[in-house]
Amino acid sequence: MTQAPPQSIPPPTARPIVGTPSVSPGAPPSPEHLRELELARTRSKKIHRAAGVALFNGWTVGLFAALSLLIGLFSLTSLLIGLALAVVAYNEFAGAKMLRRLDTRGPRRLAFGQLGLCGLLITYALWSIYSFQTGPSPYEEALAVGGQATAIVGSIEQLQKTITYAVYGGLIVGSILFQGGTAWYYSSRKKYIHAYATQTPAWIIELERTAGSM
Repeated sequence: MTQAPPQSIPPPTARPIVGTPSVSPGAPPSPEHLRELELARTRSKKIHRAAGVALFNGWTVGLFAALSLLIGLFSLTSLLIGLALAVVAYNEFAGAKMLRRLDTRGPRRLAFGQLGLCGLLITYALWSIYSFQTGPSPYEEALAVGGQATAIVGSIEQLQKTITYAVYGGLIVGSILFQGGTAWYYSSRKKYIHAYATQTPAWIIELERTAGSM
């Protein structure tokens, strides 16, 4: 006799609440069923909101990915950035789907995606600063001429440096704060999924997973 292969356990495992009546096919919902559905809807609000945030982030990052890929036809750097952003956008959509299916792996996946985006933006900012510092100055010829124009051109060059450092420095700080905060937000949703799965009757969870949304 051959032994049947072990079955995988879908995360998370819900525990039916004792005393909750089951739903009979074709039967009208009882007041108890309506009450349980309302409680489940209240518990799912924060999970549903997180899925909405992930979808919004996915479309936003996807738009930037499309623009970068379009520019990437003429720039290798833009092409690589566009591909990386496309991966991040895909991860947001996949994570949103996992949240709606009450998969506790969803928050972790979304959090790592935001940390990856943070690393990408910081790398891009540092590379841009390095390229600006080591690249040829557009004011070299004007500065070499000398005379009164030297002071003016020098001031313009210094202003450009200040703006460049401010823009890319702000990008680094903003990425740490925004992407880091979003990663924390995503990871904190795991406890709500766990609470929902353990406090909600199994028939409601099965109904929502079958429908594909909450």
